[in-house]
Amino acid sequence: MTDTTGASSSTRASATVLRDLRRTVREARRRPTADTSYAVYLALLIVLVAVVPVVRAGWLFVTDPVNAVALTSAATVPVIAGVVGLVWAAAVIAGRLRGPVVFTPFLAHALTTSPVPQRRAFGRQTWMSVAALSVAGALCGATLAAASAAASAAASAAASAVASPSAAALAAASSVSVATPEIALGVALAASVGAACGIVAALLWLVGQAVPPRWSALAIGVLAALSTAAFGAQAWGFSFGPTLATSTLAGLAAVGAHPLAAPGALLAALTLLAVVPLLLSVLEPRVVLGQSLRWEAVRLHTSTLELSASVATYQSVPRAGRRRFAIGGRARSLPAIIVRRDAVAALRTPGRLAIGVLVLLACGALVAGAAAVAPPAWMLGAIAGVAAYAAAGPLSDGLRHAVEAASALPLYGTSDSALLLLHTLFPALAVGLVVATGAVLVTLFWPPAAALPLASIASAVIVAIGSVMLRLMNALKPPLPLALLTPIPTPAGDAAALNRVIWALDGVILAGLLGAAVTITATSVLAPLGVVAVAGLIARRRWALR
Repeated sequence: MTDTTGASSSTRASATVLRDLRRTVREARRRPTADTSYAVYLALLIVLVAVVPVVRAGWLFVTDPVNAVALTSAATVPVIAGVVGLVWAAAVIAGRLRGPVVFTPFLAHALTTSPVPQRRAFGRQTWMSVAALSVAGALCGATLAAASAAASAAASAAASAVASPSAAALAAASSVSVATPEIALGVALAASVGAACGIVAALLWLVGQAVPPRWSALAIGVLAALSTAAFGAQAWGFSFGPTLATSTLAGLAAVGAHPLAAPGALLAALTLLAVVPLLLSVLEPRVVLGQSLRWEAVRLHTSTLELSASVATYQSVPRAGRRRFAIGGRARSLPAIIVRRDAVAALRTPGRLAIGVLVLLACGALVAGAAAVAPPAWMLGAIAGVAAYAAAGPLSDGLRHAVEAASALPLYGTSDSALLLLHTLFPALAVGLVVATGAVLVTLFWPPAAALPLASIASAVIVAIGSVMLRLMNALKPPLPLALLTPIPTPAGDAAALNRVIWALDGVILAGLLGAAVTITATSVLAPLGVVAVAGLIARRRWALR
């Protein structure tokens, strides 16, 4: 009786502490009514102007008969499984940087030092993340199922119209009433599988934050291997059958291909959720506090459009290879010395370098494959361009050092422009070699890309060169110009905010355009080279005005 009373009083005390802390945070965040109304107005404006058109364009793309058939065919199931595996691996990586258990610095310090058990103090934040990712996964699965239904309906209507145009309308009207229950069941199954994928992603996100680095690295390696196997199955013409799909990684990505896939996926996801209290109990308080402080710094930098500073907040500190001299060996020429220095500097952060190299390999493969398929592949090219631009960061630290050295007293016995060009050698060679390797692998193992090997590899090399040029352009970016703070009143609001956003995301926008340009046509290089030339002109302008 005493133990039960003590446990209940401890539970009530923990609930009281949590309630008081949350009330304090809410009162500190309370803003005037005018500020709240303006924030609501901005949110509605952004949704109507930016979000709704993007969602509509995505829906039209997915429900297009040609794209719907490509997304829901049996040969695409391994690709979907590979993408799901990559998303799970990315969730583990994200947990190492910013996990689901992140608060404001004050609340993080208060919760980590309070007597409240961690599984109770961190539970609300974790379950909110699980719910959000499960809803996102359910929406993705339901969208794919709707695309499949749209493709089937379009194919039936086309066949009816060809056979008997007069009976096409009657056949379409009768098929809607018959197929509606089947479509609803398929959408429900696909949404269930998508929700299971989201739950697993949320769990792996927490795993990346809670477990030691060696275990998270093992999880990343396993998921990456499974994803590679799934992509390889597609490259070799192997498709998952319904029985195999319920017992492999594709089981959580089969989007309702088999009635047993959805219950099995949900059962597996709910079983994995049982370890959430254990993960919350072993989560180290210093990890929660450190990630909360870094996330607050990222929010402050992002609010002032200092995106480079936000990314630098999560840049890992060099720890490995500290005894390896960056300047040494038998190299006597200055170019060889600088290339060696940049290479050793990249090797001192092996985890960051490995992730960058893997992403660059995937980008080369994606660009080479997208250049050999239909025009809708420009979306894949844009994704590959942005990913290549981001992955070139670990290999281009020397460019940032050269820009910083150019603003100080001369230290290397050479001009600033020569120093900048010398530091361009290593990222150009490394990024070009890795991306070209990924493109060569695709041309060797995928027949459509093998039909145009030189064009596919050339497209990947252009993306590599453009990524390095965009990194140089980003390294030369000055602070936010005061001219961009001048308001531009319009009936829809202040249009100057759009200029500031474009200025902050110019590298990402040009990277997306570069990746999309190389997939417009596999035989023309004028469009991507034009994007590279624009980046070079911007870099030259910034260098002249530094």
